Amino acid sequence: MSKPPRAIAGSPIVRSLPAAVVIVAMVVVAHRGGVSYGDIGLYAVRIIVAVLLPGVLLSRLVRSGRRTGIDDLAVGFAVGTLVQIPVWWLFLRLGLSYWILPLVVVVVVAAWPAARRRVLSVDLDSTPLAWSASVAAICLVALGWLRGDFLRWSPPEPGLVHNYDNDLTFHLSVAAEAKHAMPPTVPQVAGEPLYYHWLAHADMAVASRMTGIELSTILFQLWVPVILLAGVVIVAACGSRISGHLWAGPLAALFIYGIGELVGAATSRPFAPLTQVYSWTSPSQTIAALFAIPAAGVIIDYLRRQVGSTRQLWLLGVPLFLALALAKSSELPVFMGGAGFVLVVALLRRDCALASRVLVAGLALTGSFVLSVMTVYGRQSGGIALSPLFVMRQQVAAHTDVQIDAFPSGATLIAVAVVTAIWVVAVLARAWGILLIIPRWRSADPGQILLAGALVSGIGAYLALFHPGGSQVFFMISAFTLGALASAWAICERAPRLTPKSFMVIGGLTIASGLTSYAVMDRLAKTPPDNGFGAQVLFLAIPALIVLAAVAVSASVVVVAHRRRRILHVSVSTVVTAAIVAGGIASTVQYTFSSLPDTSIAKARADITSYAAVTGKGVTAARWIRDHSDSDTIVATNRHCLSGQVFPGSGPVNACYVVSFWVSAWSERRVLVEGWAYSGKPVEEQLKNGRPYPTQPFWDQPLLAANDGFFEKPSAEGAAILCKRGATYALLDRRYQPDLPSLEPVAQQVFANSDVEVYRLPC
Repeated sequence: MSKPPRAIAGSPIVRSLPAAVVIVAMVVVAHRGGVSYGDIGLYAVRIIVAVLLPGVLLSRLVRSGRRTGIDDLAVGFAVGTLVQIPVWWLFLRLGLSYWILPLVVVVVVAAWPAARRRVLSVDLDSTPLAWSASVAAICLVALGWLRGDFLRWSPPEPGLVHNYDNDLTFHLSVAAEAKHAMPPTVPQVAGEPLYYHWLAHADMAVASRMTGIELSTILFQLWVPVILLAGVVIVAACGSRISGHLWAGPLAALFIYGIGELVGAATSRPFAPLTQVYSWTSPSQTIAALFAIPAAGVIIDYLRRQVGSTRQLWLLGVPLFLALALAKSSELPVFMGGAGFVLVVALLRRDCALASRVLVAGLALTGSFVLSVMTVYGRQSGGIALSPLFVMRQQVAAHTDVQIDAFPSGATLIAVAVVTAIWVVAVLARAWGILLIIPRWRSADPGQILLAGALVSGIGAYLALFHPGGSQVFFMISAFTLGALASAWAICERAPRLTPKSFMVIGGLTIASGLTSYAVMDRLAKTPPDNGFGAQVLFLAIPALIVLAAVAVSASVVVVAHRRRRILHVSVSTVVTAAIVAGGIASTVQYTFSSLPDTSIAKARADITSYAAVTGKGVTAARWIRDHSDSDTIVATNRHCLSGQVFPGSGPVNACYVVSFWVSAWSERRVLVEGWAYSGKPVEEQLKNGRPYPTQPFWDQPLLAANDGFFEKPSAEGAAILCKRGATYALLDRRYQPDLPSLEPVAQQVFANSDVEVYRLPC
């Protein structure tokens, strides 16, 4: 006799099917991306043994309250990722194996009776199959657009030649530096301090060290999808627990990872598809999402005065705050802004207990932030400056001939206001639920105030600040993770219990709105707008206007039906959310599977003979240096520019973009002078002289002259200067500068192919 349907649905095998489907999909995607099954297996072992196992054990020691098994694993993954920092330190400073600390954690917990009892006595709840299936579906959507947007264009090996994103080669070089140094320094300029968030790069370095897998394979195919999908699960599981609403977590994960902006194509800032692009161009932002929601949960538990929350704040919260500071410099400021909103609300409510608790939490956040600024970031501003509405003024200037250098007025103010309004709808529609919190701020949960306040703080910072590389956007992206949960939480509070009839109504609305949005977005992507500000504005606004129309019509139908006592079992908030989700899914599908592949293929073909492309022969030469040198080796190279051969200071402003990072990335060695654009000083200089940071002159001109002079006119004296500066190898990029002379007999040639020559200097 077959089991009843309820028993089948509750069986462990059936309940594990959603996770199994996601894991199989990840394996298939990784293998199609060029990763061997052996490397996939090694990486999986590292995740289970060195990340999940110690992370779950440690989190159980300090966490309180009931939770689901998925929540237990999710927070355990975040804690286990944080554990990689002491693992990294133990190896680099003490020479201990990367596997020692995970082993010590397991042994101590097993041998210490009190710890063993606490770990084993945790009572975990199960999650409904529908919940698990919905989270798995979001994971598959995220994996789908990640494959279309990033993975298939980033092979682990370049083959004959391949064009990699500049930011990715920079991240690869920093991860290579992190394999040998703690804290890492600027790998492109030997000896220069690195004031940068490097937690993601350290995690990649540890993964490569533990498994022996090439760093390029980890960054380009393994690390990003694992961290991204872990973020989906963490947001869903922790979001459901924090809010007390089962579906708030998956809805928040959908807002963050599943649906995109209501725009017709990938356009210039501020309308770029933030969800997709920044998940892989900024590994630091991706890993920060692992810690953001668990950290928010710790603060919210403390504000609610739950049992054990004080111990949890100091033993779990502070390490998570420090992890956020190391992961992304924009994270803690938005948390602090959210805490400020809670403090104001507490004072207006005359709730002294809440005010005192938020002050303590704010002190922990502020202390972690100040510590990171004083140490990791070297008291540097990172190029951030005050410039109200800069991104919106930039957008107006991009579509008109009007340059708005100061705060706008008159007609320009109207133009900026229009662009800002479109941006709010197109980008922030998913966070509309926070509007439901405002009317009841006196009774709202302090967690909602914290999350919504963080979003408002992040948006305010984005609109008020300027960064030469556009990095002010990360304040908003950091805050959006928190704001999405606040939005989903508020929506689920207002949503009625769904019935089959309401499912039909919502399903029909979603399908109709989604298909309409997709058709319009796809057409817009293939038909660039006409010149002129009005045409550009209409181009950006049409998708958002369609969704707004769907919202207006659907909400009107619901209101009229209720007035006529025709119960549809749906609320206005439900249909608004359905219309926004439909438009966002249409945006994601269109972006990933329609316009992007065509443009990417064209871009790859156009660049296949350019200097920007990385060649297989160049990678082989760089790895030869890695395999035949010590980790403290310094390499001199003639390659600084991504394109153009006229260095900054000696030609037109745009003649050379000093963003070539491939030598340090694949050799895993520091370079005397490579591309210096991302080293920090050029960004600071742009604030002073206005010259774009990728074209800023090198700050140590005698060193640059000695380096380049040796390649142009090799001499024993020139070699001696490089040796004195610490260089022991010279890599000549012959493909970049084919007319340079051979470095022999001044230096000994130890490796050569048609693209690159490697010499050992007479040091």
